Amino acid sequence: MLSPEHGREAELVMDNLQLSEISDSLCDRVSLRSLSLFNNRLTTLPDSFVKLQNLEVLYLGKNNFKAIPEELFELKKLRVLSMSFNEVDSIPEAIKKLTNLELLILSNNRLVYISDSIGMLQNLFHLNLERNQLTNLPTSIGNCNRLQFLKLSFNQLESVPDELALCDRLRELYLYRAGSFIRLPNRYCEMRFLEYLYIDPLVVLPLCWQTQKTDRLIIRGNDL
Repeated sequence: MLSPEHGREAELVMDNLQLSEISDSLCDRVSLRSLSLFNNRLTTLPDSFVKLQNLEVLYLGKNNFKAIPEELFELKKLRVLSMSFNEVDSIPEAIKKLTNLELLILSNNRLVYISDSIGMLQNLFHLNLERNQLTNLPTSIGNCNRLQFLKLSFNQLESVPDELALCDRLRELYLYRAGSFIRLPNRYCEMRFLEYLYIDPLVVLPLCWQTQKTDRLIIRGNDL
């Protein structure tokens, strides 16, 4: 168990301070494991940010980032990255470096592109991409075989990949207003652990879910 002194050293909250930059002195706190910088004015991170090699949890929501800072891809212990309410337009190839990432939140951004390398995040457990401008998902998403929660509501998807069925541990899938007339492949019936599906009337369900009643899968939507 961490001592109180250790806990204070390992966690730092700097929310709502109107910060436009991060000091190098903060980056000297190399024992930090959790850092929250929510609701500031940050657009970049300093080069020295890579010194925070013990960082596991990072909250950068509600800032002014237009891209995921390159410095983050060198933080190999990062498990949680939250960057909601920014202006990020892509998930680049370098995301594959964050092999320990379990939770990635990029809701309320301007995402239009996701690199195929996202499929290399073998520990990814929860992925939130709601309220963006995505028109498709890479087929490599099927390689995220530990994924249990996938949130795609309020996008502009034209389709969803068959390969998502390979995420056979998926428990919750959110597709409410994710696109117009999205047709879910019959292959999705193979998702034996899927418990909750949140959709709207424009989502076309696989035939098996239309004809076979199941108590395991709950299908809901505000418009249904």
